[in-house]
Amino acid sequence: MIKKIPQDLYMIFGPPGSGKTVQAEYLSRQLHFNYLSWGNITRDFHYDKKYHSLLKSIKDESTPVNIRSRQIMEIMDKEISKLKSKPAEVPLVLEGFLRRITEIKPFLQIIKKHGYHIKAIIFINPSLDKAHKRCGSRLFCINCRKYYDELIPPQKRGVCDNDGYRLKKDIISISDLRVEFSEYFKELAPVIKHLQQISEIYFDVSGDDDSMVVFSNILIKLKSKIKQNYKIYERRSSSKLETKYGVFKMFTYQSKIDYSFNLTLVKGDVSNLDNVLVRVHSSCITGDIFGSLKCDCGDQLAESMKIIQEKKEGVIIYLFQEGRGINIINKIKSYKLQQQGLDTVEANEALGFPPEMRTYTAVRDILEDLKIKSINLLTNNPDKVNKLTELGIIVQGVENIEVDPNTHNLKYLQTKKIKMDHELKNIK
Repeated sequence: MIKKIPQDLYMIFGPPGSGKTVQAEYLSRQLHFNYLSWGNITRDFHYDKKYHSLLKSIKDESTPVNIRSRQIMEIMDKEISKLKSKPAEVPLVLEGFLRRITEIKPFLQIIKKHGYHIKAIIFINPSLDKAHKRCGSRLFCINCRKYYDELIPPQKRGVCDNDGYRLKKDIISISDLRVEFSEYFKELAPVIKHLQQISEIYFDVSGDDDSMVVFSNILIKLKSKIKQNYKIYERRSSSKLETKYGVFKMFTYQSKIDYSFNLTLVKGDVSNLDNVLVRVHSSCITGDIFGSLKCDCGDQLAESMKIIQEKKEGVIIYLFQEGRGINIINKIKSYKLQQQGLDTVEANEALGFPPEMRTYTAVRDILEDLKIKSINLLTNNPDKVNKLTELGIIVQGVENIEVDPNTHNLKYLQTKKIKMDHELKNIK
């Protein structure tokens, strides 16, 4: 008897506004996979006809959670069975299934019964602000509730492909979305932690990019077979640090690979908290130590320490990656080129470097070590938000930290705004 090879199962997760439904559907279309979405099952009237009593019970908040989970598994079992009855054995993309740790055991029994094994766990991780914007820009059918965006637009403008009903914008307040965000991550965190241990591939992608970029990043990481559950930086020492802004706890973290190190200042007890105020600050010897007027780095660091001291809670992560990652020697070479008329981007490129080389893996490991669940980021830099969400860091808010310009750093700040998309309201 020939033993059947298990079929690959791809699972896509993401909070409300992540675009996971559209990404899952597009992935299945492009790779010719089967596709099953819990969101579609709960919204589509075709499923409502088929599972009316079950769905009614599941949507009823008075139904006990364990019963709702059992009913969800029952529907999933039937729908997967229907897909497996087709002649071709093809991989399956699941989206929106599994929300609670108690659902894992029956879920694994179902996929084993139907001959699947978990190939990849994909988590689409947007910042709260981006998720809110996406919710406001996407369209849904007023009848079947199918979603559309730039990745999967309707064939006819304003009209659903499924049933011809009118499309409507999806409106939700950011305060309501913040509550949904928190609830989603609280429930899902232990589920993801368990599933990544049994999956061949596991990774996060930033949900702050355009939908097509998100999809491209998913394909790249699938091809690279990334398993993003490694830890590089470990805590090495700690002490109390008295500063002119207040008293902080200082921790050092060192890489297990190249023995590089970074520093962290902590105010208050941030363990197991959501929405912790965090400043991720890359080292600037000239600005932070010598008070250079050519940049705003030293002023931003000082302002961050003041804000966190006033709030009596927060974290400053100090990363040693000078000159946007090109090191202090090349940074000083860049200064000389700037004196000749180049801006910071042009100077880096003239030296043979890209404008931005910073990485933030240490931030992920530090936040995990401090047991911080989600952050409110002090920054003007959207690229930093993007790179942090790409690492799986949950960004529940972004607060601008802008200092007054001077005659020496005005061009520097204008370059940040024009060429690097920094949010600087005081710069024209």
